[in-house]
Amino acid sequence: MRLSRDLLLVLLVGGLATGSAQATSSGAVILDREIGVNHAKSIHSGTGGLTVTGFTALGDRFAWEITWSDLTLDGSVLREGRLSLGDDLVDFGSTLTSDGSLVVAWWEQELFPGPETGDVHVTCLGPDRELRWSYSYDSGAASTDVLDRARLVTELPGGDLLVIGQSDANLLLLRLSAEDGALLSTRSYELSFGAVTVAVTETDEILVGGGTSSDAALLSLSPSLDLNWLRRYELEGDHPVRQVVARAEGGALLVGTTPDDLFGWQDAWAMAVDAVGVIEWQFAYGRVEFEEFSSAVQLPDGGFVLAGWTTDTALSRPDAWLLALEPGGAVRWETAHGTDRTERGKSLVRLDDGRLVVVADTNQVGGTSEWDPIVSFIEPTGWLPEGCELSRTLTSQSAQLTMVVVAETPAEVPVTVRRLEHELLLSDAPSSPIVPCWESTAPEPPSEVSPPGAVVPLRVDAGSVVSWEDGALSSSTSFNLHRGVLGELAAGGSASCLEFGLTSSSTVDAELPSVSEGWYYLVAGVNEGGEGPVGNDSRGDVRATPGACP
Repeated sequence: MRLSRDLLLVLLVGGLATGSAQATSSGAVILDREIGVNHAKSIHSGTGGLTVTGFTALGDRFAWEITWSDLTLDGSVLREGRLSLGDDLVDFGSTLTSDGSLVVAWWEQELFPGPETGDVHVTCLGPDRELRWSYSYDSGAASTDVLDRARLVTELPGGDLLVIGQSDANLLLLRLSAEDGALLSTRSYELSFGAVTVAVTETDEILVGGGTSSDAALLSLSPSLDLNWLRRYELEGDHPVRQVVARAEGGALLVGTTPDDLFGWQDAWAMAVDAVGVIEWQFAYGRVEFEEFSSAVQLPDGGFVLAGWTTDTALSRPDAWLLALEPGGAVRWETAHGTDRTERGKSLVRLDDGRLVVVADTNQVGGTSEWDPIVSFIEPTGWLPEGCELSRTLTSQSAQLTMVVVAETPAEVPVTVRRLEHELLLSDAPSSPIVPCWESTAPEPPSEVSPPGAVVPLRVDAGSVVSWEDGALSSSTSFNLHRGVLGELAAGGSASCLEFGLTSSSTVDAELPSVSEGWYYLVAGVNEGGEGPVGNDSRGDVRATPGACP
C-alpha cells in the first residue's frame, strides 16, 4: 500500500464553454502554492473561497486524520486544520453549506473483537472552522451488531442536511438540522445499493449514483426522501460510478470507468440519462492504457468538462486529465497535465465567474515518503492531436427498471444519537512559497526546413539524391517531400506530394522529367503540431502549402 500521496490543485481560467476541438490557447501557469492537505478527497466552492478536504496518515500507524485547507479565489491560503478521529476511520464525505460551514460525514469500523460494527458520525465546523457540533448516529439501538456506514452528505434546499449510507444491507437516509445536528427524519430501504455520489436537481429531486454488485445504478428520491425510481444498468464488465451530475435540461451524467475490451485495460466512461434514467448516450474515452473520470461539471451551453487521469504512455505514469465534451458526448478538447510525479484528478468545481478548479492527488515517482502538496492556477488549453481517436461507442446499453422491495413503507428508523468530542487542530495560514510547476501548450508545427542561408540547403545531387538539413534544426520528426514541374513554378506551381513520412533527411527520386523540362522540390517538416511551411516565393510572399500528403 502506498501511503505517500500529495495534493495538487489546478485552476483553469475562463473560455471553456465555447472552446473548440482545435483550440490552441496556452496553459501558462499563473500561480503555484503548497497547502497542508495530503490525500485529496474533494473540493468545494463557497461564497468568496474554496475548501479542499483530504486526509493524512498518522505517522507509521494505520490511522488517519481528516484535513482541510481554505483558500481565497486568488490562491491565498486562509487557514488549515485537521480533525483527530481515532484509529478506526474508514471513509468520509464532505460538503460546504450555504453559510460556509464545513460538514463531514464519516464512519469508523470495529473489526476486533467480535462482529463488524460501526456508526455514522457527522461533524460540523462553522464558517471560521470552529467546532459547531459533532454526533454519532447508531441505527442498531435494538442490536449492537449493526454496521452503519456513510460517506455522502449534501445540503438540501431549505438548508437541512442529507446523510446517505448503509445499515448492514439496507440503504440508510438521515435528515439532519444543519444548525445543531438534530435528527429530523430517517428512511431505510431494503436495498443493496452502494451509494457513491449525490446531486440535487433544480426541481429538488435527489439523484444518488453508485452500484449494485457489478452494475452501475442511479436512484431518484423525492424531497421528502421517498423513492421515485431506481435504474440498474446491465453493462459489459464493471462500471464503477465516481460522480453523478444533474443536467440543467433534466436527467444526469454519470462518470467513471469501463473495461477496454481490446487490451484488458480500462477507459474513462461517461453516460447521459434522461429524466427517468433511460440511457441517451454513453462513450468510453481512452488513449492507450488506463484512464478514469473522477468528476464532472456541466457548462452553460450544455457541454461538460470531466476531470480524471490518463496514463503517460512514455513513462507509464498517471497524468491529471481534463476532457471537454459537447452536449451529445463528442470530444470538444482534451489536455493532460503532467510532471515527474504521479497525478490523478479527483474533484472538479465550476466557479460563478466561469473558472474551473480541479483537485488532484500527486506523489513522487517511486512512492517516496516525502509529501509535497501543491496548488496550481493555470489557464485552459484545448487541443486535439491530428487524427486523435479518443472515444468509442459502447454497444451494450440495456437498462432495466428494478423493482425495489421495501419494508412495508419507508418508516422512521430508530436511531441513537450521542455527542462526540474531538481534538480540533488549527494552523495559521502558511507562508507557502510559489514553486515551479508545468506549462501545457498545444504543440507548434515545425519551422521552415533548410531556409535561405541554411548551412545545409535543399538540393539535388548527382544520382537524383534530394537532401536537406537535419530535422532537429526545424523541430521536425519526419518530412513530406513535394515535387512540381519547373516550367509551372512562375505561375504559382502545381507541386504534389511525392513522398511522406520520411524519417531521414534525404531520398532518391529515380523518375526523370520530360525532355526540355525539369523538376522543383519543396520539403515540409512534420511533427505532432502538423506540417510546417515550405518557404516564400521570389516575391517574398509565403508559398501556399502544396496538396496534402496522405
